[in-house]
Amino acid sequence: MLFLALQSFPPPARADVTLNPYGKSVLLPLHGSIKGGQSYIWGDAISQIVVIMKATGQFVWQVNAPTTGQYFVDVLQAVPASGNGFTVAVTAENQPTIEYTLEQTRGYLIPGREAEDGNQRFERKRLAEPVWLSAGSHWLVLETKNVPDGTFAMALRGIELTPVEAESAVMSQQEQAAVGRADLTWMRDAVYGGMFHYTSQSVDREGSNLSFADMVASFDVERFADQAQDMDLGYVLFTMGHAYPFIPAPLESWAAIHGSDHTTERDLVMELADALSERNIRFLAYFPTHVISKAIVHSGDTSRWNDAIDITKLSTNLDEILSEFGAHYGAKVSGYWLDGWYQLAERYPDFNYIELRSIMRMGNPDRATALNSWVLPTITEWQDYYAGEVFSISDVPDTSIVDYGPAKDLPMHFLIAMEDDWVMTSNRKATVLDRQALVDYVRKCQTAGIPVTINLLLFADGSLLQNSVGNMVYLNAAIERSRVVPNIGGAAGRIGETDKRD
Repeated sequence: MLFLALQSFPPPARADVTLNPYGKSVLLPLHGSIKGGQSYIWGDAISQIVVIMKATGQFVWQVNAPTTGQYFVDVLQAVPASGNGFTVAVTAENQPTIEYTLEQTRGYLIPGREAEDGNQRFERKRLAEPVWLSAGSHWLVLETKNVPDGTFAMALRGIELTPVEAESAVMSQQEQAAVGRADLTWMRDAVYGGMFHYTSQSVDREGSNLSFADMVASFDVERFADQAQDMDLGYVLFTMGHAYPFIPAPLESWAAIHGSDHTTERDLVMELADALSERNIRFLAYFPTHVISKAIVHSGDTSRWNDAIDITKLSTNLDEILSEFGAHYGAKVSGYWLDGWYQLAERYPDFNYIELRSIMRMGNPDRATALNSWVLPTITEWQDYYAGEVFSISDVPDTSIVDYGPAKDLPMHFLIAMEDDWVMTSNRKATVLDRQALVDYVRKCQTAGIPVTINLLLFADGSLLQNSVGNMVYLNAAIERSRVVPNIGGAAGRIGETDKRD
């Protein structure tokens, strides 16, 4: 619905965002300013994640259009039940206002969590009419109207502007990305796998932090692989660093960027991949790409952007590390899960995701990759599956590819946690996930064709909490599967009619 713009908004105290005349441009909270109302930006020192819109208020951006033309508008929003029915107006300077009515958005988080600030059910909302921008600098404002004070109307991640003339090219590229996705049959057939955060912050059973080299030296590969087999994991997702860039492998590129003391002589990655392969379990690698690239520097409890890392250096660092890793381990690594991408997308909006996919497949053209953007809308179509970091049991869609939520049209996958943390930073951690609730959840996901990865806390020596292992053994006894043994390390054939163990 179009209305004549009568209000005058001052420009925000931020630099202009120059729009891409050939593709999509994203206006995020860090690019604009709040004007009036009880709205505030929710985030941290690294990322200004969302604008929490409470009461009547505005958020203003200053944009620079290289050429005159029309732009499609997609609002990246999460609307709780309390926002239903309120009006939002989007206005470009000296142009008619476009209004729409808020409707509660759909996502995958458990009921109730949508009320938490910044932890929302995000979707893209395409406005009915495009906006017109003449060449030059203009303000663009999103306004919540007639919202009572203190009422949570919406969480705003940002606005995407796509030139009308470029829409067909953008859609064509999205189709190319979808056609080129890796085959995930093995992942769906696995039904579930395990994730293990093995980091420099992991403690031993006495609660002590060892040096990373001593940690890795203490890791019992055979015991770990036996436990993975007892739990009948279809795959293992293992971390290559986390808050700090330590890798349990002798990677030359990693040592060149982070120092040799952040690598190890023992190639624990190779040993794990081989031991798991012997048990017909696939190996996947997690990378904190914002950390290993040195784009973000973590010190103590604080993190900051590294101003020395521009987009060229970011790309070079990732290329060198991931190319060497992929070539060295080849087909032994079936997939990647790359963290930190909603943060990196803010800092490096022109990053080349097409080139990244090519790098990800170095050594294995069938390798499947996810780029984590948490619960926020996905940042690119050039990935193979949804990272799905929901942490706790989530809502389950009816199918493996859905037409709503932050991962619309991307093959689904969920990542949950067995305990109350991702990393074994203390020996006082406990199993919190109810075993029957886990079984019910995995069954729902299996019916929909959605694989589930369950994070299990790991001690420095590779051992696990026995209550957590017990829950996984219980899950295995309850879930019936018929999956093809992966062609890794020479395994072939089928594991019975069903892969169900008591």
